[in-house]
Amino acid sequence: MNQVIDVETADSNEKSLYRIGGRAAEPTARAKRRRTIRYFAAVASAATAVMYFLIGFHIVSVLDGRADQTWGIVAGSAYVLGALLLLAFDRRVLWIMGAILQVFVIYTYFNLASQRTPAYEVWGILIRIAQVMILIALVYLEVRLPLAQPAGPGGDRSQATGSRRKSLQEKS
Repeated sequence: MNQVIDVETADSNEKSLYRIGGRAAEPTARAKRRRTIRYFAAVASAATAVMYFLIGFHIVSVLDGRADQTWGIVAGSAYVLGALLLLAFDRRVLWIMGAILQVFVIYTYFNLASQRTPAYEVWGILIRIAQVMILIALVYLEVRLPLAQPAGPGGDRSQATGSRRKSLQEKS
């Protein structure tokens, strides 16, 4: 029977294969929930990227006339990067930066509405809905931190935030 320990990783690349007394430990429900929320936010980021790419490549027109929409390619690329970061890492600083960027982008859209024609369009609102979902997920990830990491050798917590697998294998 596998012994279950209450440990979460700071890095999603670690597959929660911890050895305690020669047995593999399983991830906690909280770790699984965090991973699920990160994956949900990554899917929402990818969907947002697709919508921005449609705008950037002029497949969808959001402005009257033949206005330059190449900004959609840059925005789509940024959301692809965000999706990759969500899949690859579970780092608080990334979620804080991502949430700040989401607030800035949402605010900018509504602030500049009076300067464009039409002020609001279906694609813009759909993108904002996806961005609000991303923002909620990022705030959750930032507020609901992983469980406390045990101190590294000599009580230094800074060494415990790296490879959890290595430190736990050394203890067994």
